[in-house]
Amino acid sequence: MSSFKLLNDLAVDEEKNSRTDGLGFQTYARVLGNAALGTEGPFTIGIFGEWGTGKTSLMHLMQSYLNTDKNVITVWFNAWRYEKEEHPIVPLLATIIRELQLNRTFTQSLNNQGREFLNALRAVAYGFSAKSTIKVPGLAEIEASFVAKEMVERAESLSNDPLLGRSLYYEAFERLSAINIGGKKKIVVFVDDLDRCFPDLAIKLLESIKLVLSQAGFVFVIGVARTVIEGYLQHRYQKEYGLENFEGEFYLDKIVQLPFHIPPHHERVNQFCDSLLKQLDPADTNVFASILPTIANTTGGNPRATIRFVNNLLIDRAINHSLAETDEMESIPIEYFAVTRILQQQWFNIFSIIITSPEIAQEVSSWSKEQLSQYSQSENKDRSFLATRLLSDRLLSDLLLSTYGQSWLKDENIRNSTIGFLKHRTQEAEAYREHQERKYDIFISYQRKDKEHVDKIASALTQSNISVFYDMTSLLPGMDWEVEIKSALTNSKGVLFCFGKDTMKFGYVQKEIKVALDYVEKSPKDFRLIPILLPGADIETLPLEIKTYQWLDMRDGVSLEKTMQIVRALSKW
Repeated sequence: MSSFKLLNDLAVDEEKNSRTDGLGFQTYARVLGNAALGTEGPFTIGIFGEWGTGKTSLMHLMQSYLNTDKNVITVWFNAWRYEKEEHPIVPLLATIIRELQLNRTFTQSLNNQGREFLNALRAVAYGFSAKSTIKVPGLAEIEASFVAKEMVERAESLSNDPLLGRSLYYEAFERLSAINIGGKKKIVVFVDDLDRCFPDLAIKLLESIKLVLSQAGFVFVIGVARTVIEGYLQHRYQKEYGLENFEGEFYLDKIVQLPFHIPPHHERVNQFCDSLLKQLDPADTNVFASILPTIANTTGGNPRATIRFVNNLLIDRAINHSLAETDEMESIPIEYFAVTRILQQQWFNIFSIIITSPEIAQEVSSWSKEQLSQYSQSENKDRSFLATRLLSDRLLSDLLLSTYGQSWLKDENIRNSTIGFLKHRTQEAEAYREHQERKYDIFISYQRKDKEHVDKIASALTQSNISVFYDMTSLLPGMDWEVEIKSALTNSKGVLFCFGKDTMKFGYVQKEIKVALDYVEKSPKDFRLIPILLPGADIETLPLEIKTYQWLDMRDGVSLEKTMQIVRALSKW
């Protein structure tokens, strides 16, 4: 039996694993940790980022940094584990109590207020759930309160007043509010996986923290994909309360005093890839050294997506090698699996041309970057389309013009074997396109007559590391025009509508504009539409809906200076 190693997806410093910081988070952790140390509580730091971007890793690094300070006690609370609790504040309070009990040195340093502080926390917890117990990892069941439980039961034996329990709870809350742990002492609470909870429970926990634990000495660090919370709130307020103008993003702004957004990882891809290479078996290091940066870039620089992709490749190879040993199929290099998977998931239209046109694949395998401009002018539709895409899309160019990309293009037999093998491992390629994330920063819509001007715009954007998708005028035979336009919009973060001299003379342009405007209206708020007036454009012929947008005027010529206006506009998104 031959074992092999996959990559785990544990956060840095989680479960004392061997993962190292490959995302440059140490600096962020120190700066945010120092902010937590130096700022008087109550204070809340929001670590914002989408799925798999490293929120938990950054929070673990912050916790490790703060644990070196004797004046700080850190508490880690995984909200997702308690999403079935009626009052999520109760297990949070119990987790804080547990840490205070385990860190007697910190509690004793508070002198007389230490015991009073613990008792007040217990009493507040018991006020929320007088009859429940709380299961906290690492300890047996903890009752919500010890002191308060005895106090309430003793008082109930003397009186039948139904308001007594509530009044005692408010008394406990007042006691907690009156205690100021003061000085340099801090309790820093990390709340992770909030966006994995049902949104209504996440909101309830946030509200409880704001209401109950907005106390001196408390600092909260909350990791969340804010779009999950904001989207839920916006939907709920619009649908249930009819507040069409409710802005969900303002909700978190009232709770979080310091929002920190996980920066894009594109600039740190090589560093991240180096950290992953150290986790692989030594025999795999050389194989992945060249292709791993391409994988990371084409998955949007998302660490979790990159790890999942690599693991799938390792499984592909293991299954293939097992079949090859019994002569059921030939052995396939792992690079072939990588190129095939990337093209299927990220550039399905390019993939379709190549697998149906072996002659074109052979031709492209010998292209160099210097020849792309020449081939983009070819009368052959497929050749022109591929060259134009390679010119405008740096990631695609890095993939297909690499050594492993050109090998994949040259060897039709192994390429077809790879595709056939993956059909048994994955869903149909068409399903990939329906579920893929946004791949491009911008989609450019234009007319063939204006291609010379658009090429200049696309070149400037690409050189500024803005990924571009254009040349929709070269749709493949049999493709549904409207479906392709919607696909281009869905897989982009915005659209540039280029208007030239004769643009509005074509009837389908009106339909395309309508499709785009409908999409913009229903799309996320960060999706943008920018009209571009090219030489010869007539403002009077523009649709009224387009005139309401802020356009960029290039009627007197497309210059580098003007294309940089687009770059600056896009950089603000």
